[in-house]
Amino acid sequence: MISLRNLFRITPLLIILLLASGCRKNQFSLTGQIEGGAGSTLYMSWRAASGTRDFMASQAVPLTASQFKVEGPVKKPSVIWVFSSGRKLLRAIYVERGDELRAEGNMQQPLLWQISGNEVMEEVSEWAVANEKALGGGAPVDVNAAVRAFAREHSGSRSTLFLLFTLYDRALDAKGFFRMLAECKDKEMMAEMKEACLEPVDAASVSLPADMQRRIREVLEPDSVSVAPDTTRQKSKQS
Repeated sequence: MISLRNLFRITPLLIILLLASGCRKNQFSLTGQIEGGAGSTLYMSWRAASGTRDFMASQAVPLTASQFKVEGPVKKPSVIWVFSSGRKLLRAIYVERGDELRAEGNMQQPLLWQISGNEVMEEVSEWAVANEKALGGGAPVDVNAAVRAFAREHSGSRSTLFLLFTLYDRALDAKGFFRMLAECKDKEMMAEMKEACLEPVDAASVSLPADMQRRIREVLEPDSVSVAPDTTRQKSKQS
């Protein structure tokens, strides 16, 4: 039983924690040190859902002395899709509201970037180090094998779902993809991760792998909205 004296000691701490959680902003920050790309520009897109609508936000992020920083709105779990200046997809980064992320690596090997700031990306970064040879080569069959090995050890986890939705080439192994997906018993988490990992809606503006373009058509809802504040393309949500 907690004494009155101990209660008065605990209460201020609880108040501080509650205030801190209540003040958590609906945004993220991502800073990075990416070698081999000084003077170029990264393009980032993410799903910036609000209380009344979902939309795709886009931002051009210049690399200055190989460094960059981007801040943006995000309320629900989302994925930041990182593209090169030539609109080639480099990397997917999982993000939640309030995250302060850090990315380090080389422009030539984006799958090996080390990213900290939330549990998913830190687990994925550890996995990348352990599978440097497979990911550095970039062969889809080798990447798939590395994801399958991770899925066996982390069955149904949020990190496994992230890798399946963003990196696994299901065209090479559709049965395996859906089998690993079925191992996730938390259907609410699966739905949340599936929504978070929706690809950019404007496939014509970026160079996406054919498998990912198929996923756009298969998964995206017809009334999804694309809002790109730093580009000329904007779409209004249908009522």
